[in-house]
Amino acid sequence: NSVTYGIYVSSSYVTISSVSIFNTGNIQSAGVLVPSWSSVLYSSISVQTAHGLVMTGSNNTVSFSTITDNVSGYFALYINAASSNVVTRSQISNPGGIAAYLTSNANYNTISQSTITSVSGFAAIEIDSSSNSISNCAISNSGGYGLILAIAGSRHNTISLSTITSSAAGYSALYLTGTASNTIVDSYIQGSTIAAYILGSTGTIINSSVMVATNTTGDALFLAGGSVNLTVASSTLRGGPSGRGLMLAEGNGGLVSIGSVTVTGAARGLEISTQAAGFILAVDSITFRGLTSG
Repeated sequence: NSVTYGIYVSSSYVTISSVSIFNTGNIQSAGVLVPSWSSVLYSSISVQTAHGLVMTGSNNTVSFSTITDNVSGYFALYINAASSNVVTRSQISNPGGIAAYLTSNANYNTISQSTITSVSGFAAIEIDSSSNSISNCAISNSGGYGLILAIAGSRHNTISLSTITSSAAGYSALYLTGTASNTIVDSYIQGSTIAAYILGSTGTIINSSVMVATNTTGDALFLAGGSVNLTVASSTLRGGPSGRGLMLAEGNGGLVSIGSVTVTGAARGLEISTQAAGFILAVDSITFRGLTSG
C-alpha cells in the first residue's frame, strides 16, 4: 500500500536515530519530514518518486546519515523555506536529479563535512536563498552542474574548504546566475567546459581557490551577462590548452579586481571583450605561467 510519508514529525524536539527507510515506490511525498528543533542521526533514507528528507522549519540537525533519491523533480535533501538548519557528516545523493535543494527563503542553513552527488543534467546542489554556508564538502556531478547559486534571492552565501567538480561537457562545476555578494574561499573547482561560470551576478568574491578546466578549449573562470564587480584574490586559474584562464565576456560592469592570481595551462591567460561604460579592471598582481605556445 502507498503512504504519504515514511516518517512524518508533527511536533518539535523529536529525535530520529538509527532508523532505516527503504522505499521502492510506495512512499508518495517524502521518506522523512521534520518541522523544527528535531534531529536525524545515524539514519539511512532511500526513496524513489519522493523526496528523501524534507525540512519545513528551523533549527533541525542532521548528522551521520545517508539520504538517497533517484528521480528528477524530487530531492534527496529538501530544505523548503526553512532556516537555521544544520546538516553535517552525511552523504546526500540523487543520481537522477538534484541531490540537495535549498529553496527561496531557506536562509542561514549550514551543510558541512558532507558529500553531495548527482550524475544528472541538473545540479548536485542548488541554492536559491541567502546567508547559507557550505563548508568542507565534496560536491560532484558527472552529468551536469556541481553547485548552482540562482536567482536574486541567492545572496551572501559562503562556499569554503570544499571541492566542486563536474565532468560534463557544456556545464560548469560552479554556476552563479543572477546572484549577489556570494563568496567562494579555500576551495577547489574543476569543470570540463568551464570551471566557474558567473552570469549576471554582482559582487562575487573568490579567494584562495583553484579553478581548473579539463576540456581542451575549457575556461577556468568565465564572467558574463552584465555581471558587476568581481574580486579574485590569491587564486590559481588553469584553462585548457586551447582555452582561457579568465574570460571577461561582453557587457560586464563595475570593478573587476585581480590580486595575487596565477594563470596557467591556457592558450590565453586573460581575454577581455568590450565591457560596459565605466568598467574598471584593477590588477594588483597576476602571473602567467606555463601558457600554451602558439
